Amino acid sequence: MTTQSRHRHDAPEQPSPARLLPRRLAALAYDSLVVGGGLMIATFPYLGLLYWTTGAEAPDVGDPLFRIYLLALLLGYTWLSWRKGGQTIGMKAWRLRAETLDGHILGHRQVLLRFFSGFPAILLFGLGYLWSFWSPQHQTLQEQLSYSRTVLLPKRR
Repeated sequence: MTTQSRHRHDAPEQPSPARLLPRRLAALAYDSLVVGGGLMIATFPYLGLLYWTTGAEAPDVGDPLFRIYLLALLLGYTWLSWRKGGQTIGMKAWRLRAETLDGHILGHRQVLLRFFSGFPAILLFGLGYLWSFWSPQHQTLQEQLSYSRTVLLPKRR
């Protein structure tokens, strides 16, 4: 096998939305478990600091500082994952990678756009993901807004 044909075979694939959607959702569910556990553990230092500074045993309902803290942790996880290798833990498990339209690691602005546009894409009954069925490039709404794409990586041998 020549080097050229091996690289062509090992190149990421841009599958149809129907084939990619179950993988996207499985990766999202997997990441939700990982991130949920991480955020629970990360709550303990916040609670300790809150008790030490104010004497309160729990944050008030809707505490904006607590929400910002959790959002910053979630953004940090996503930022590091997408900037380092284009994959969160869930994306690695399902062989997905987030990348620029020309196949490079996402830039800082793209990570922010993709991250923050992902919330409404999910919360509006997944319409951002279903968008890929009507998009000519099969991109989700958050991918179109961030000029990025999700590719399926080949199986490891």
